[in-house]
Amino acid sequence: MGIRIYKEEKIDIASIPSRGAEIKRPENYEEIYQELSGRSYLPLLNWDVMKFLEHILTKETELLELGSGASTIWFAERVKHVTSFEELSPWYYVLMDIIEEKELKNIKVYLDHRYPRATIKSFKKQFDVVLLDGGGKVGRIFCMKSCYQNVKLGGYLVVDDTHRIEEYKEELEFLDSLGWEKKEFEGDDPWSQYKKARVYRRLK
Repeated sequence: MGIRIYKEEKIDIASIPSRGAEIKRPENYEEIYQELSGRSYLPLLNWDVMKFLEHILTKETELLELGSGASTIWFAERVKHVTSFEELSPWYYVLMDIIEEKELKNIKVYLDHRYPRATIKSFKKQFDVVLLDGGGKVGRIFCMKSCYQNVKLGGYLVVDDTHRIEEYKEELEFLDSLGWEKKEFEGDDPWSQYKKARVYRRLK
């Protein structure tokens, strides 16, 4: 497949910008494919937070993922449905091929070059689990102050890379101020990189 056609769609009241309808096969396709498919599609999360997620995820869970990747496949094998936003066209292209190869019907990936600060504030659907990962610093900062609204009562917000405290100090303090139950998980990820993740649970 040389070109993947991306059509703009409506999600609730928000339209996803695409910056061109044609997405060409990336030159580094094989490299991206290997990165996504390596290590059994394990997420780039530390092992302890993955164990926690294994415990809370069920076939009734609806999950919102901000920043797609190998984790998209991993989650889809454990939950009812995954809604994922991706900002990079090459990553999106290869991921969609993998989803088709594996015949996964419970994933919807939206391409949003502005990760997805142009749309998340008007995306009204709520989820059992919201995972905030990937994307540039600006996009992540915006989402940290917005995506908590997409968490159902009793649901979870998972924020990865909280070891980068100086980058996200103000945003993490904002999430702390919500008064939600909080747990911190730290340790190596599957690539032996030290990471922290913070999990908030909305109980009120």
